[in-house]
Amino acid sequence: MGTVGYSWYDLKVMIEWGLPNDPTSALFRSLNPTDWMWATVEARLLAEIATQTSDVRFLTAASLMQDVPEDYWPSTYGPQIEKTPDSEDQRQVSKESTASAKSVADEIRASLV
Repeated sequence: MGTVGYSWYDLKVMIEWGLPNDPTSALFRSLNPTDWMWATVEARLLAEIATQTSDVRFLTAASLMQDVPEDYWPSTYGPQIEKTPDSEDQRQVSKESTASAKSVADEIRASLV
């Protein structure tokens, strides 16, 4: 280590590019502190399934109730999105999507009556 044949730069390159994406590795977790738990395909798939289930639960509750309790609002699972200046725009979009989901639920409720 640190010799002519094997420099510190070689070690750095090996750590950055040579190691597999193994979320059980302490080195991988220290290099990716915020999203190491989402490194596997299985974890991302389960997060997407949980998100879709949450959306279905919300739409079902919205079709049965006038005012949906906060416990039934949809949740998003998976890697966290970084905060940007556009986060206000994202909140506005989520409010609009909630309003459109309620209108769809109202249409379903009207067709059932």
